[in-house]
Amino acid sequence: MLSDRPYMRDDYPRRGRTALTWLLSGIGAGFILEAVFERMFASVAFTEWFQLTFNGLSHGLIWQLVSYSFIHPLEERVLSVLLVGANLFCLYFLGREMESLLGARRFLVLYFGAVVLGAACWLAVNFRFGGVLTGAWPGILGCLTMYACLNPDEEKRVLIMFALPVTIRPKYLVWFFIAVDVCGVAFWELRGETMPLQIAPSAHLGGILAGYIYFYFVHKREWRNPDGRTDIELPRWMRKSRKAPTAPAKYQVNLTTPQDLKAEVDRILDKINSQGFASLTPEEKRLLDDARDQLSHN
Repeated sequence: MLSDRPYMRDDYPRRGRTALTWLLSGIGAGFILEAVFERMFASVAFTEWFQLTFNGLSHGLIWQLVSYSFIHPLEERVLSVLLVGANLFCLYFLGREMESLLGARRFLVLYFGAVVLGAACWLAVNFRFGGVLTGAWPGILGCLTMYACLNPDEEKRVLIMFALPVTIRPKYLVWFFIAVDVCGVAFWELRGETMPLQIAPSAHLGGILAGYIYFYFVHKREWRNPDGRTDIELPRWMRKSRKAPTAPAKYQVNLTTPQDLKAEVDRILDKINSQGFASLTPEEKRLLDDARDQLSHN
């Protein structure tokens, strides 16, 4: 029964604020502070301090490579609110999937890696013209790309303009963004012009690239090499002889009875619930496979 598992009970201790919660709160707080400074104090100091500009980097404001993702343009009040709301909405649904799968630390590495690489691509394309970069879309597109790599053909219903429901597969959605952003770079950014809604397509492409890099060079590598050993090793005659290190004692559980197997599976499921599937050791993944096979035979 599901109620037999501790994490399904009402008295199970709830987790504290997740990384996604803090990230959403940071974006919302950045928008509110930006509006307070500009609307109430008629000052753009806060925005200029955290948005990404060439002038800021030249004066040593290195944090702008990350902080720009918490800042959004405020030219039109209604449009600004809609833009921030769309960012929070997309990040919430993508972020909860990524954090539950990767865990909080790896999720933040993916998100901020996409933010930094998006900033680097924008700087590379716009170094002749300058400009300003704001918005969380590079990080969001990094999460979307990672999700599409994991579930390329899963059908999802999305709302176009919050009204028209459309069923689409994640891989096609990523390709759509790639096509739009490539056109934006070719016909706007490389000519020193700004796209409508102040979209930065080069930064978007950087975020998408970060998602692919994380999937192929980090996520898949961890699954291929769960013990941390390298795929390529020197020949034995080229390696220095060394004493074999003493293997640390491993936690062993007697699984001779169904009760022991159930208790160990419940422990592993609790660990997945609290830390994400990627936190499991190879032995724990193997035990889950054995338990599944045993249940299928029964």
